[in-house]
Amino acid sequence: GMWGEMKIVSSRINTTNERLDRLDTNLNARIDATNERLDDLRGDVNNLRGDVQTLGRRIDNVLLGAHGDEHAELRARVERLERRAPVVSRRTSPRRGRS
Repeated sequence: GMWGEMKIVSSRINTTNERLDRLDTNLNARIDATNERLDDLRGDVNNLRGDVQTLGRRIDNVLLGAHGDEHAELRARVERLERRAPVVSRRTSPRRGRS
């Protein structure tokens, strides 16, 4: 009768709730693992950012540091040469060997 049907429905509800609990546990574990991986990746990105900043400072030290005067002199020489013989763009210069 009616009580038998209610027991069947109740059993199905309990089974569904158990499945949902397992799914919830599984999804929470995956979310936790994903969050841990994201934290690791954030740390990696921050480390790379620091490496790039350090590299930039090292390049600046090379260009502006002990050899800064030599680089400034070289840039000035290149500028003087360019004023005497302006650089012609490859796009506008005629191609050799073609008529």
